[in-house]
Amino acid sequence: METIRIYAAADLHGRSSCVDLVTRHANRADVQAVVLAGDLVHYRGGHAIPDKLAALSKPVFVIRGNTDPRRIEQGLDPARQMYSLNLQTHQCCGHRITGVSGTLPIPFRSRIGWSEAKRLERLAAMIDSHTILVAHPPPWGVQDRVAGRWHAGSRGLRRLITAKSPAILICGHIHEAAGIAWLGRTLVVNCALGKQGQGAIISYDGKQRPTARMLS
Repeated sequence: METIRIYAAADLHGRSSCVDLVTRHANRADVQAVVLAGDLVHYRGGHAIPDKLAALSKPVFVIRGNTDPRRIEQGLDPARQMYSLNLQTHQCCGHRITGVSGTLPIPFRSRIGWSEAKRLERLAAMIDSHTILVAHPPPWGVQDRVAGRWHAGSRGLRRLITAKSPAILICGHIHEAAGIAWLGRTLVVNCALGKQGQGAIISYDGKQRPTARMLS
Protein backbone atom coordinates (compact mmCIF):
# COMPACT_ATOMS: atom_id res chain seq x y z
CA MET A 1 0.00 0.00 0.00
CA GLU A 2 1.43 3.36 -1.04
CA THR A 3 0.47 6.91 -0.24
CA ILE A 4 -2.45 8.08 -2.31
CA ARG A 5 -3.12 11.74 -3.00
CA ILE A 6 -6.65 12.46 -4.14
CA TYR A 7 -8.03 15.60 -5.66
CA ALA A 8 -11.65 15.71 -4.49
CA ALA A 9 -14.45 18.01 -5.65
CA ALA A 10 -18.25 18.07 -5.70
CA ASP A 11 -21.08 20.27 -6.93
CA LEU A 12 -19.76 21.39 -10.30
CA HIS A 13 -23.38 21.78 -11.49
CA GLY A 14 -22.27 21.83 -15.12
CA ARG A 15 -20.49 25.16 -14.85
CA SER A 16 -17.67 25.37 -17.39
CA SER A 17 -15.56 27.36 -14.93
CA CYS A 18 -15.82 24.48 -12.43
CA VAL A 19 -14.97 21.87 -15.06
CA ASP A 20 -11.87 23.90 -16.00
CA LEU A 21 -10.92 24.25 -12.34
CA VAL A 22 -11.29 20.51 -11.70
CA THR A 23 -9.23 19.74 -14.78
CA ARG A 24 -6.44 22.06 -13.64
CA HIS A 25 -6.18 20.64 -10.14
CA ALA A 26 -6.69 17.02 -11.24
CA ASN A 27 -3.72 17.32 -13.60
CA ARG A 28 -1.33 18.21 -10.79
CA ALA A 29 1.73 15.98 -10.78
CA ASP A 30 1.23 15.02 -7.13
CA VAL A 31 -2.33 13.74 -7.64
CA GLN A 32 -2.83 10.00 -8.25
CA ALA A 33 -6.64 9.90 -8.40
CA VAL A 34 -9.68 12.14 -8.74
CA VAL A 35 -12.90 11.74 -6.73
CA LEU A 36 -16.05 13.62 -7.75
CA ALA A 37 -18.70 13.42 -5.03
CA GLY A 38 -21.81 14.21 -7.04
CA ASP A 39 -23.75 17.01 -8.72
CA LEU A 40 -21.51 17.13 -11.76
CA VAL A 41 -24.34 18.70 -13.78
CA HIS A 42 -27.47 20.68 -12.94
CA TYR A 43 -30.50 18.64 -14.06
CA ARG A 44 -29.80 19.16 -17.77
CA GLY A 45 -26.86 18.59 -20.05
CA GLY A 46 -23.81 16.63 -19.00
CA HIS A 47 -23.26 14.84 -22.31
CA ALA A 48 -19.66 16.05 -22.56
CA ILE A 49 -18.70 15.37 -18.93
CA PRO A 50 -17.47 11.75 -19.41
CA ASP A 51 -15.20 12.77 -22.29
CA LYS A 52 -13.75 15.60 -20.25
CA LEU A 53 -13.10 13.24 -17.35
CA ALA A 54 -11.41 10.71 -19.61
CA ALA A 55 -9.01 13.41 -20.80
CA LEU A 56 -7.53 13.61 -17.29
CA SER A 57 -5.47 10.44 -17.93
CA LYS A 58 -5.68 9.24 -14.33
CA PRO A 59 -8.29 7.27 -12.40
CA VAL A 60 -11.54 9.18 -11.86
CA PHE A 61 -14.08 7.87 -9.33
CA VAL A 62 -17.63 9.24 -9.48
CA ILE A 63 -20.94 9.10 -7.66
CA ARG A 64 -24.18 10.76 -8.71
CA GLY A 65 -25.60 13.55 -6.61
CA ASN A 66 -29.17 14.80 -6.46
CA THR A 67 -28.95 16.73 -9.76
CA ASP A 68 -27.15 14.15 -11.89
CA PRO A 69 -28.99 12.17 -14.59
CA ARG A 70 -28.44 8.43 -14.90
CA ARG A 71 -26.38 8.91 -18.06
CA ILE A 72 -23.54 10.32 -15.95
CA GLU A 73 -22.88 6.83 -14.56
CA GLN A 74 -23.72 5.16 -17.85
CA GLY A 75 -21.05 7.25 -19.59
CA LEU A 76 -18.27 6.12 -17.28
CA ASP A 77 -15.89 3.74 -19.03
CA PRO A 78 -13.44 1.68 -16.94
CA ALA A 79 -11.34 1.22 -20.06
CA ARG A 80 -10.69 4.97 -19.86
CA GLN A 81 -10.06 4.90 -16.09
CA MET A 82 -13.51 6.22 -15.19
CA TYR A 83 -15.37 4.34 -12.46
CA SER A 84 -18.74 4.51 -10.76
CA LEU A 85 -18.52 4.03 -7.00
CA ASN A 86 -22.24 3.45 -6.47
CA LEU A 87 -22.31 0.41 -4.18
CA GLN A 88 -19.08 -0.74 -5.81
CA THR A 89 -15.53 -1.05 -4.49
CA HIS A 90 -12.41 -0.25 -6.47
CA GLN A 91 -8.71 -0.35 -5.68
CA CYS A 92 -6.32 2.54 -6.28
CA CYS A 93 -2.69 2.58 -5.08
CA GLY A 94 -3.62 -0.35 -2.84
CA HIS A 95 -6.50 1.51 -1.17
CA ARG A 96 -10.19 0.57 -1.14
CA ILE A 97 -12.58 3.23 -2.46
CA THR A 98 -16.34 2.75 -2.32
CA GLY A 99 -19.44 4.92 -2.29
CA VAL A 100 -23.14 5.45 -2.76
CA SER A 101 -24.95 7.69 -5.22
CA GLY A 102 -27.85 9.95 -4.38
CA THR A 103 -28.93 11.97 -1.40
CA LEU A 104 -31.86 12.47 0.90
CA PRO A 105 -35.00 13.54 -1.03
CA ILE A 106 -35.46 16.53 1.26
CA PRO A 107 -34.87 19.41 1.89
CA PHE A 108 -33.61 19.88 -1.66
CA ARG A 109 -35.07 18.94 -5.04
CA SER A 110 -33.56 15.64 -6.06
CA ARG A 111 -33.23 13.42 -9.11
CA ILE A 112 -32.06 10.53 -6.98
CA GLY A 113 -33.05 9.94 -3.36
CA TRP A 114 -31.89 7.18 -1.08
CA SER A 115 -33.96 4.29 0.09
CA GLU A 116 -31.63 4.99 2.94
CA ALA A 117 -31.82 1.99 5.25
CA LYS A 118 -31.42 -0.63 2.51
CA ARG A 119 -28.68 1.15 0.62
CA LEU A 120 -26.65 1.99 3.69
CA GLU A 121 -26.98 -1.61 4.89
CA ARG A 122 -25.46 -2.81 1.62
CA LEU A 123 -22.77 -0.15 1.85
CA ALA A 124 -21.84 -1.11 5.41
CA ALA A 125 -20.70 -4.55 4.26
CA MET A 126 -18.14 -2.86 1.97
CA ILE A 127 -16.48 -0.69 4.62
CA ASP A 128 -13.63 -1.25 7.03
CA SER A 129 -11.35 1.10 8.96
CA HIS A 130 -9.11 1.69 5.92
CA THR A 131 -11.87 2.43 3.43
CA ILE A 132 -12.13 5.70 1.53
CA LEU A 133 -15.89 6.33 1.42
CA VAL A 134 -17.67 8.71 -0.95
CA ALA A 135 -21.23 10.00 -0.52
CA HIS A 136 -22.93 13.14 -1.75
CA PRO A 137 -24.36 14.49 1.53
CA PRO A 138 -22.31 14.99 4.67
CA PRO A 139 -23.23 13.16 7.86
CA TRP A 140 -25.65 14.90 10.19
CA GLY A 141 -23.89 17.52 12.30
CA VAL A 142 -20.58 17.58 10.40
CA GLN A 143 -19.91 20.21 7.71
CA ASP A 144 -23.65 20.26 6.97
CA ARG A 145 -25.03 23.62 8.11
CA VAL A 146 -27.22 25.44 5.58
CA ALA A 147 -26.80 29.22 5.79
CA GLY A 148 -24.66 28.55 8.84
CA ARG A 149 -27.76 27.61 10.85
CA TRP A 150 -29.62 24.38 9.99
CA HIS A 151 -28.14 20.91 9.86
CA ALA A 152 -29.02 19.17 6.60
CA GLY A 153 -26.79 16.09 6.61
CA SER A 154 -27.76 12.43 6.68
CA ARG A 155 -28.48 10.82 10.05
CA GLY A 156 -28.17 7.35 8.53
CA LEU A 157 -24.76 8.18 7.11
CA ARG A 158 -23.65 9.44 10.51
CA ARG A 159 -24.75 6.18 12.13
CA LEU A 160 -22.88 4.22 9.46
CA ILE A 161 -19.67 6.17 9.99
CA THR A 162 -19.92 5.87 13.75
CA ALA A 163 -20.36 2.11 13.45
CA LYS A 164 -17.75 1.36 10.76
CA SER A 165 -15.17 4.18 11.17
CA PRO A 166 -13.92 4.41 7.57
CA ALA A 167 -10.64 6.27 7.25
CA ILE A 168 -12.13 9.05 5.10
CA LEU A 169 -15.53 10.32 4.00
CA ILE A 170 -15.53 12.52 0.90
CA CYS A 171 -18.79 14.43 0.43
CA GLY A 172 -20.35 17.70 -0.77
CA HIS A 173 -23.96 18.87 -1.25
CA ILE A 174 -23.94 21.71 1.30
CA HIS A 175 -21.93 24.27 -0.64
CA GLU A 176 -21.48 26.80 2.14
CA ALA A 177 -20.25 24.12 4.56
CA ALA A 178 -17.18 23.05 2.55
CA GLY A 179 -14.34 22.16 4.88
CA ILE A 180 -12.68 19.49 6.98
CA ALA A 181 -13.70 17.91 10.30
CA TRP A 182 -13.42 14.66 12.23
CA LEU A 183 -16.26 12.34 13.17
CA GLY A 184 -14.66 9.91 15.58
CA ARG A 185 -11.75 8.33 13.68
CA THR A 186 -13.12 9.35 10.26
CA LEU A 187 -11.79 12.38 8.39
CA VAL A 188 -14.78 14.13 6.79
CA VAL A 189 -14.01 16.31 3.77
CA ASN A 190 -16.85 18.37 2.30
CA CYS A 191 -15.26 19.33 -1.02
CA ALA A 192 -18.18 21.27 -2.54
CA LEU A 193 -17.10 23.95 -5.00
CA GLY A 194 -18.40 27.35 -3.94
CA LYS A 195 -17.58 30.99 -4.50
CA GLN A 196 -14.03 30.50 -3.25
CA GLY A 197 -13.59 26.78 -2.61
CA GLN A 198 -11.70 24.75 -5.20
CA GLY A 199 -11.97 21.27 -3.71
CA ALA A 200 -9.45 19.46 -1.54
CA ILE A 201 -6.24 17.46 -1.65
CA ILE A 202 -6.39 14.36 0.57
CA SER A 203 -3.40 12.20 1.49
CA TYR A 204 -3.50 8.74 3.03
CA ASP A 205 -0.88 6.02 3.41
CA GLY A 206 -3.05 3.41 5.16
CA LYS A 207 -0.99 3.64 8.35
CA GLN A 208 -1.06 7.19 9.69
CA ARG A 209 -4.19 9.28 10.05
CA PRO A 210 -5.24 10.79 6.71
CA THR A 211 -4.71 14.49 6.10
CA ALA A 212 -6.50 17.00 3.89
CA ARG A 213 -6.29 20.62 2.90
CA MET A 214 -8.85 22.78 1.19
CA LEU A 215 -7.83 24.60 -1.98
CA SER A 216 -8.77 28.22 -2.55
